Amino acid sequence: MVKVNVDPFYVAKSLDDLTIVFESRFESGNLAAALKASDNDYHLLLQNDVNTSGHTQWFFFRASNVSPGNVRFNMMNLCKPDSLYNEGMKILVYSERIAQHKDVGWHRAGTKIGYYCNGLRRNEK
Repeated sequence: MVKVNVDPFYVAKSLDDLTIVFESRFESGNLAAALKASDNDYHLLLQNDVNTSGHTQWFFFRASNVSPGNVRFNMMNLCKPDSLYNEGMKILVYSERIAQHKDVGWHRAGTKIGYYCNGLRRNEK
C-alpha cells in the first residue's frame, strides 16, 4: 500500500483555535464540505451515494482537533423520510483518545441524535 501525504484543507491557526479539522480524502470517505456555525456546531454536506438520484444514507469522515465536550454535527443532505436514529440507534465512532485510555475501539456513541428530512437534494439530470 502506498501512503500519500495530503495537506489538510484547514490548519488550526493557534493552540487556542478550537476549529475541528475534517478529512475524508480516503477510501469510502464522503464528506463534501464542512461549515463551522460556531465552536460546537458544524453543518456538513455529504457526497451523494453512487448510482442514486441524489440519495445519501451514510457518512464516513475523520475529525481532529476535537476538544472534550459536546459538538453537534448537522448532516444537511440526508434525505430518507425516517431513520433508525429516531429509534435510538447511535453512530459508530472510533476515538484514538478513548482507544489509548480505555482500550475501546469502534463503538456506538452520541447523544441527542435526531433525524429528519430537510429537503436538500441534488438536482436530477
